Amino acid sequence: MPEQQLQDAALEIQMLIIRKRKERGWSQKELGKHIGESEAEVSRAVNGTLTPKAIAVRQKIYSILDIKED
Repeated sequence: MPEQQLQDAALEIQMLIIRKRKERGWSQKELGKHIGESEAEVSRAVNGTLTPKAIAVRQKIYSILDIKED
């Protein structure tokens, strides 16, 4: 996948997470509390960091925000 497509996909995911979080009236810190992670870990995950930890946090975020992976 070309770099621009990867960047576009990452931005779409980021915006979806933010929208779903705000629909619930949660800050990043509150989201972190709901999934047992720090605000910093949530931020790294939302911003597309590719470490195993960030990927695991993203999975928790998808689950609690009812985001289905394709």
